[in-house]
Amino acid sequence: MCRLLVRMMEQAGELLSGIILHEKQYATKVITVHHYRVIALFDRAIELIYEMAALISEFIKARFAHSFIGFM
Repeated sequence: MCRLLVRMMEQAGELLSGIILHEKQYATKVITVHHYRVIALFDRAIELIYEMAALISEFIKARFAHSFIGFM
């Protein structure tokens, strides 16, 4: 379970890094012409950040539960 969460967090982080890099490059090219597209891309990045935060939270809860069981 923990390995799956770690792998999911790593994949989410890689995806988010790629999107942010792409958005920065894309934004400099089209911000004056297609402003709404840039906003849409950043909105998607924010959604991914929230999803990643939720995954981290679940990972911490799972790890805490696992360590608590070990003390019993």
